[in-house]
Amino acid sequence: MNNNLDTKEIFDSLDNISKLGKAIAHPKRLQLLILLLDERRDFSTLLDKTNLKKTALSKHLSKLMTNHLVVKHERGVYNITTDGEELLKALTTVYKDSKSRDELKRKTLRKRYSNVRVINMEKTENIVSREPKLQRAWISYLGAVLGVLQSLGKEKDIDRVSVGGYSGYAFALPNVSKGNTCPSGPTALAVWPDIVKATGNLGFRVHEFVDYGGYPEPDELTDKDRIRAKNLFKLIKTAIDNDKPVV
Repeated sequence: MNNNLDTKEIFDSLDNISKLGKAIAHPKRLQLLILLLDERRDFSTLLDKTNLKKTALSKHLSKLMTNHLVVKHERGVYNITTDGEELLKALTTVYKDSKSRDELKRKTLRKRYSNVRVINMEKTENIVSREPKLQRAWISYLGAVLGVLQSLGKEKDIDRVSVGGYSGYAFALPNVSKGNTCPSGPTALAVWPDIVKATGNLGFRVHEFVDYGGYPEPDELTDKDRIRAKNLFKLIKTAIDNDKPVV
């Protein structure tokens, strides 16, 4: 594998590379580099920005200066060096593309949505009489509808092919509707309302909830998005509380 790295130079410089890594192996020293990346700052300003004590700040700055990542000018003004700037940029690039960043993001989301505080509320448990059955399928809608039907005791009367035929989904292949194509399939095209309506041919009344909003990133959520989500969960909860299956 050709990785364009000069391995000989790396082996010859292991000690120096290790020292450089140790120089930035502290959150406060990284913070100092970021602060100095914007502009030159004096000791008192850095003291205020980092909330460090004078002795601790002096040690961190000394570590960075020893490794030529920060330089001290007259009157106690500090500035990031070219080496410090390039190292910080390289670290940022590596972190953006790293698996650890993705894992940290997933952990943050799990923590955000799993640690829910319930205050002055009595915990209740609703039991759905018809246990859902997972159906593996390439087409999620057909698999979900089949799972609902089987939970209703129709496993002997109907299969995935029948669901596709009765709902009309099978006839939307290859996901083309009046000249339009979309990787999302019929769910994104004008034929979708007809498929939902035709699903009723399976012998059950189908109620459809439609929301034309998008799906923003967690960090971009607005109050309007949160209200939409709460309303949707309320609809789902109401249906489940009334012992009705939800797709």
